[in-house]
Amino acid sequence: MSILPKIKVALVSLSIALTSVSSFANDKDIQAFFEQKAVYDQRLAHELAPVKSNEDLNVIMSSSSKLDHLSDYGKSRFVKSMVFSDKGLASFSYAELEAELTPTQIYEIMSLFGLQRLVPMMSGARIETSADALIMAGDRYNSFSSKNNSKSSYSWDWPKSTNKDYNDKYCAERATCRDEQGAICTSNC
Repeated sequence: MSILPKIKVALVSLSIALTSVSSFANDKDIQAFFEQKAVYDQRLAHELAPVKSNEDLNVIMSSSSKLDHLSDYGKSRFVKSMVFSDKGLASFSYAELEAELTPTQIYEIMSLFGLQRLVPMMSGARIETSADALIMAGDRYNSFSSKNNSKSSYSWDWPKSTNKDYNDKYCAERATCRDEQGAICTSNC
C-alpha cells in the first residue's frame, strides 16, 4: 500500500473520531474517549510489531527489511544501542535515524517495534514530503477547542501517550531510565 492511501485512511479515521466527539456529553467523556483510543492504538501497534525481542531482531536482520534504509554503519550502531525488556524495545539511540533518514523512513523502522508514536520525538530528521511533515506534527496537535456551542468554549490536552516515553534517557534496568543524550527510554523499560 502506498503512502497516499495510508494518509487518506488516517484522515478518514480522524474525521470519524472528531465527528463522534460531538455526541459526547462533556469534556470528561471526550477525554476518556481519546485516552481509550490512545491505549487501543498503542496495543494494536505492539500486537502487529514483528520485533519484540533480540531473537525477533535477529530474524529480521537475516533478510532485507526496513532497517536497510540505514547505512551499514548506521544500522550497526542503531542495533547495538537497543535494549529489550520482556515488553519489547525498551530503549535505543536515535542519532543514526535522525542523521540518515526522513520521518517516513524512521516511522517504517519504528513500526517494526510498534513504537511509531515516538517518531515526533526525533526532531532532527529531515522533512522531505508532506507525509514527513504529518508524522512530525503528531504531537503538535495537542489541544482541541469547540466552537459548536457559542455559550461555552472548552479545551483540554489530548493524551500524547498513555505510557511514559522519555527523550534523552535509556533503559538501565527494569523501570529505570537514566540520562543519555540522543536516546529514548520507552514505556517498555
